[in-house]
Amino acid sequence: MILSIVDIADYVKPSRNNLIRVRARLIGSGGKTRRIMEETTHTYISIYGDTVAIIGSEEDVRAAEEAVISIINGAPHAQVYRRLNEYARMRKLGGLRPRI
Repeated sequence: MILSIVDIADYVKPSRNNLIRVRARLIGSGGKTRRIMEETTHTYISIYGDTVAIIGSEEDVRAAEEAVISIINGAPHAQVYRRLNEYARMRKLGGLRPRI
């Protein structure tokens, strides 16, 4: 298990409105976006202040981190979900092996 911390302020101007907007995009309506990222990548994601913490195996954290950064940079949610589903499919087929 590893921990990765993504600082939202590294990707957007640290104005109050930008941070609120990006946090809302990461959490999603009713927590949907965060839940999808967690379930698809088998990670735990915590969004607090201007940071996002991700805990899981190295490959899973890397995939979740890419998804988080894509959403922060403004990528459409559907595009991010497609990439996450492709990651999950490859992981399931054995293309990716989680480290123990």
